[in-house]
Amino acid sequence: MLANTPPEIKYTFIGTLCSSGGKFRKSAYFIKKLGKVLESLSKSPNIVHIHFSQKGSFFRKLIVIYLCNIFKASVVIHAHGSEFDKFFNKLPRPIKFIAQRTFGKSRVLICLSEKWAEFYRKAFNMPPENVKVIYNPVGIPQIDNKESSHMVKLIGLGRIGKRKGVYDLIDAVALIKEEVRKSIKIVWHGDGEIREANEYALSRGVEHHFDFKSWIGDTEKKNLLKSADIFVLPSYDEGLPMALLEAMSYSIPVITTNVGGIPEVISSGTEGILLTPGDIISLKVAIEDLAKNRDLRQSMGENGRRASEQLDITSYMLRIRNIYSEITI
Repeated sequence: MLANTPPEIKYTFIGTLCSSGGKFRKSAYFIKKLGKVLESLSKSPNIVHIHFSQKGSFFRKLIVIYLCNIFKASVVIHAHGSEFDKFFNKLPRPIKFIAQRTFGKSRVLICLSEKWAEFYRKAFNMPPENVKVIYNPVGIPQIDNKESSHMVKLIGLGRIGKRKGVYDLIDAVALIKEEVRKSIKIVWHGDGEIREANEYALSRGVEHHFDFKSWIGDTEKKNLLKSADIFVLPSYDEGLPMALLEAMSYSIPVITTNVGGIPEVISSGTEGILLTPGDIISLKVAIEDLAKNRDLRQSMGENGRRASEQLDITSYMLRIRNIYSEITI
């Protein structure tokens, strides 16, 4: 967002999360940044745009929004949590009440899909006109034609574990007949249960088809996307995953699930294949179908590229600017 902001918008960015260290260090970092927040609020900004998710992010931003309300600042809150509904529904009733009184005073809530908009309207007791749906943006890269290969490369990006469907993916590949499976290679980069996933692939006898690794840099990620034939993300919960949109922008067909905002940007059979979370048999069939059909991969990839062009970052920032303008008029 900062890199693509229209020139008439001037941001002061304050990050409140320390990416490393224990709870004490992260708490000290947050307290330090609260001082920056108070300093900025004292200068009467036109708008305070606050991004939040579940767990620690929710409680940090609850404090920040409370301070904004004291200063009578115009607040835009931007929801990103893939499991915020589960998190919020488990909160004690007094915390929910405080959240409604605090988050609910915001001028605008931006969320990632119509499905999430319905949830947040009820959760924060906000008027429908104050809740806006803006799908995540994506940059549109220049891409070259892929070199043909007898191997079909599937890639995944994201935290490695059950929520992303990693173990379902391993089970699905284990069910594929050897004559098809021998041409399949899956590379997944992320954090989380890297060792456990590799061990589970070994226990299922498909370790030679999987390579679970840690996060990679932006250049390496772009090279990975350029080399991929299929993007796979059999998640149980999502908002609207950036990795999925990036894959589409690189003309990669996707195999994913009908959760969060995904069905609002992907039509099954057009840009990719949508599945029900946990349906290992359908996941196996989807991998087989795309692995065996290069023309299908190409057509779905081209459709995904066209769909991603509607989510270009420039258009996204113009929508953000229009929301700011409506508030400040």
